[in-house]
Amino acid sequence: KKVFDEEFEMSDESVFLNDFLKNINNHQLKSRLDKLKNISHSIIYKEIYGMIFGCFGDGSGEEMLSLEEYKKRRENSFSSAECETIYGIAKLYADYQKSQNLLDNNKISRKLLKNTAKIQKYSLSIIDEVQDFTEINLNFFKEISIKLFCVGDALQMINPSYFSFAYLKRLMYNEDVTNVAELECNYRNNK
Repeated sequence: KKVFDEEFEMSDESVFLNDFLKNINNHQLKSRLDKLKNISHSIIYKEIYGMIFGCFGDGSGEEMLSLEEYKKRRENSFSSAECETIYGIAKLYADYQKSQNLLDNNKISRKLLKNTAKIQKYSLSIIDEVQDFTEINLNFFKEISIKLFCVGDALQMINPSYFSFAYLKRLMYNEDVTNVAELECNYRNNK
């Protein structure tokens, strides 16, 4: 809020489930959503937050992944019609967030990336539970950090953010600076 010259409220899964979905006025889209009985509303939120809103894309600053790219990435998980419905909900939800002056962590990261001149650089950023960050979140941290130290376990992902260590390695790679190590031992559990 120090960087922005505006007031806003935070948006998260509870806003999506309890405020937005209960008040959808687009009857055609609501009818299509009701037909997706095999996909919970919570999963739909995670698709929207983690992939459609959370993807960094090509760096062009687009707020959302394109429908075509979303279909391509999810072709082995959802049908084309399911992707179109989820994407339609995402667009409607983005409009709702804007009308209610709501921002989620992805939208905040995008806005901050446009204002990095106003943000101090950190010599070292330590990011724990990195598997729960979206691509846009990781790009923001990379931009404001001289060095990143990231720790995570893809098997402990709470919310699907479509995180991948391969993406993180590509993002962080600098042959003179970066070391990436994969730990093979688990000291919390026995075999």
